[in-house]
Amino acid sequence: MERKRYAKEFVAEDLRSRTHFIPLETANRYIENFHKNRTALIPKNLEEEDRRVAILPFSETFNIKSVSKLLSRRGCEGLRIHFGLNDHSQVVLVLRAVDGFGNDIVGPVSGPGKKELKLMVLSANTHHGNEDNLDTYSLDDSQRVPPWPVVSI
Repeated sequence: MERKRYAKEFVAEDLRSRTHFIPLETANRYIENFHKNRTALIPKNLEEEDRRVAILPFSETFNIKSVSKLLSRRGCEGLRIHFGLNDHSQVVLVLRAVDGFGNDIVGPVSGPGKKELKLMVLSANTHHGNEDNLDTYSLDDSQRVPPWPVVSI
């Protein structure tokens, strides 16, 4: 049975059955392709801003303790990586736990298959409140690897 790479709707069994591993050569090719074409993805009118703040990073790194905490959320069956735009016009990755139905886990579970409606307003770099209360946290405050600007000394 042939799998479609891009489904129009979330299929829970597809999430559970995928291993997500790709050959190292493929991963390296994807990364190299992005590095070679990164600047073409920046609109001309934002090139100067990109040189100043690195709008689009080469990568972002998250520590294992934070990712493990996120994945330990009750009902978590996967990890979704959202693209976001921070207040400095930088593209950032926002990690959220996802349940078996493809829903972002953004609030406390109030019963089997039901979630309270609760807007996720904090990210891991927000130091208000208790970081152990994962009901109000996604992960964002990563170490960015942008193209570092040349510094004249």
